[in-house]
Amino acid sequence: MTFLALLAEGKSPRETIDALLASDGNFEGEDISFRQVGVVAPGSPGMVYSGSEALASGWAGARSGSVLSVQGNGLAGERVLSAAERTFLSGEGSLAARLLAALEAGEAAGGQTTGRMSAALLVRTRDDGWQDVDLRVDAAPQPVAELRRLFDLRLAQESIGRAERAWSAGKRAEAEAAIGQATHLGEGWDRIWRRAARLSMAMNDRAQTIAALKAFASLNPTWARIELAGPVYRGLDIASLMPAPGQSRADLSEPVHSSPAFFRIGPIHRSSLVR
Repeated sequence: MTFLALLAEGKSPRETIDALLASDGNFEGEDISFRQVGVVAPGSPGMVYSGSEALASGWAGARSGSVLSVQGNGLAGERVLSAAERTFLSGEGSLAARLLAALEAGEAAGGQTTGRMSAALLVRTRDDGWQDVDLRVDAAPQPVAELRRLFDLRLAQESIGRAERAWSAGKRAEAEAAIGQATHLGEGWDRIWRRAARLSMAMNDRAQTIAALKAFASLNPTWARIELAGPVYRGLDIASLMPAPGQSRADLSEPVHSSPAFFRIGPIHRSSLVR
């Protein structure tokens, strides 16, 4: 049974931790002395368990309160937990955005000195399914940075969907802003540029359509040829959109940054992208 199910049954954080440890089953051949877990529930103080082996792994410790629990072992020092806690408490945006920002703050403060090859972000919601955030990185040289990249792609997907809905509702300025957010966060994702191009064409903004198509073609020329063969872009100078032999992506993408309106954007505060 998951800790969320245990809490839903009315178990306290302490009872939940006890139940989790009792059902551990010596996962990967290690007993609960290797475990470190924290649980927070509404109306109850956070509780933490740190096994003896976990505590013996370099610097180890935990901080908990009414709204959070942060713990770690093999860390660079207490400053790692302090940075993560401070960032979470002062952060804005969705729970997932605040958790990732806290993880990045802990990494910037020294992070983990042992292992340091994986990172994960899991947020369950009442709606379940696609509303949940479930990202994991394994065997990566920079796992927290890679986790951020994956999360930004998720935000890009949300932003382009928001742009499409805004345009359907007749909110052009909102659609333009959301396209800018999507292409900024998903700059290297061909699918985002394809959707941006289609939406720009629907909005009768040919300059931005061409800019998006050039970025799309530079990332995935094969898919771009298939896309451009369809009726969506009738009337555009299709031949000029495909990369010439030896042409770099930077050459193709330059119009995106020099063109007016929503593709030319400044720094984005990621916390403002999630509603």
